[in-house]
Amino acid sequence: MTLSEIRQITVVTFLVSTACSTPLALASFPSIFLYEPDNQVTDYALIDKDQQAIEIALMLSSSYDNDEYLSLAGEVYNQGGYSRSFAVLTLAVPLPISVAKGTPIEGISEDGGTVFGNAYFDYSVGS
Repeated sequence: MTLSEIRQITVVTFLVSTACSTPLALASFPSIFLYEPDNQVTDYALIDKDQQAIEIALMLSSSYDNDEYLSLAGEVYNQGGYSRSFAVLTLAVPLPISVAKGTPIEGISEDGGTVFGNAYFDYSVGS
């Protein structure tokens, strides 16, 4: 499994977990079963899957004496595999204002559901 494939699974997991959450009037983050967090905890909840992916990649690296699997383990460790979810936001028009890293963003998913996130980088006017 490539890092790109892991990231695709991550985006789908994020969208499914967001779509399946039951928002409260004051909640801004997706629920985890019956727990309503007051911060973004879903990435922390997926760290165990990252660890499992790292362990499998290291085992395959050792079994097949293949540095590609060792490299994959490093990428999952440094960039996340299941955790550190992200999505690509497509704008109909360029940004009319600048957006600072960490700014809360609300959008509509391809299936019409509301998704929440934060800007990953600083974005300038016209981006």
